[in-house]
Amino acid sequence: MKASIKILCSGEIYNLGLLSALKGENIKIIKDKKDLSDEDILITDRYFYNRKRIIMIYDDIYKALLGNERVRLLRDVSEEELIMAVKSAKRNKTYIDSKIAKVLVEQDQLVSTIETLNIREKELVKGILKNLTNKQMSKALFLSEKTVKNNLTDLYKKLDVKGRTELQEKIYKIKM
Repeated sequence: MKASIKILCSGEIYNLGLLSALKGENIKIIKDKKDLSDEDILITDRYFYNRKRIIMIYDDIYKALLGNERVRLLRDVSEEELIMAVKSAKRNKTYIDSKIAKVLVEQDQLVSTIETLNIREKELVKGILKNLTNKQMSKALFLSEKTVKNNLTDLYKKLDVKGRTELQEKIYKIKM
């Protein structure tokens, strides 16, 4: 039996957009998961435990990063990416929205860079995450404030951030 595509999403206008983008496909909007067979590909923004053939639509990129579905898209997905995602789902392959993939790559790069930091640089990162001032870090590390400031400048360049706040945000994203 050929797999059909079922849509179970919030928002009638969004559903109509999906229908329009996927014209020519065997597609149907459903109101309840009871209307699904195991062969159907489900496009949804609702959580379904242990569903194999699902295209999950996320409103929030950070929730999408944590998702474990094989096919993950953001709500503002392009028509081209939606079509590629459906093709991937039909073949039981993985597909991740390009915006989600970009953030995953950035996180991997940051983790790799952090792993190459020396002991002092890692201590400075820990101090920043604890919201310590330069003075507090200088006392804890037995360094002058000027040395801490210079080391932080070098650290920010290495991690490609503008300052403490951006570094904290990037690291907290990884921890998610």
